[in-house]
Amino acid sequence: MAQIHAQIFVDVVVQLLQRPFGSRSIADQKLTVQQPRPMPNLNIKTGDRSFQLEWYSKKDWLCGSIIRNGLFCWPCLLFKPGVSQSWTERGYTNLRNVLSDGKKHEKSTAHLEAYKMWKTFDVSERVDVMFSRARREEIERHNDEVRQNRGMLRTLSEAVVYLSRQELPFRGHDESS
Repeated sequence: MAQIHAQIFVDVVVQLLQRPFGSRSIADQKLTVQQPRPMPNLNIKTGDRSFQLEWYSKKDWLCGSIIRNGLFCWPCLLFKPGVSQSWTERGYTNLRNVLSDGKKHEKSTAHLEAYKMWKTFDVSERVDVMFSRARREEIERHNDEVRQNRGMLRTLSEAVVYLSRQELPFRGHDESS
């Protein structure tokens, strides 16, 4: 019973800040990505605005830390730690600008890369590998077609050279209509 009680209060965000995702074993990385992102009910208040649990459903990348009492970007925390101090190190707590800053963060290159890595992590075959393999197959198919065309062109060239050396016509000897 005590073991279950202790697991409830484990703050994954704080653990990731103490020991980054990239320094963990592959098995530990898989476990971290497979578990749901932490979505605790936080006690954050800025002026007349307070934290709303429904924000987690609106932003699939948003997560929270009870100990830090702040919002974090889950994919950036995993794959791009330290890129944005407010979203990956300190925790975002300014609720006056949370929507506009969240939209700005969503459009950042670092976030988009981290998000892609998060969504494709531990997929049996990554998307970029599939595209690379498909491109390689397309190039091989094209090269085979070029090889066949060159073979046909060589045969036609040999026929033209033979006919010209023998001074033979291409259509036969009867030129009547």
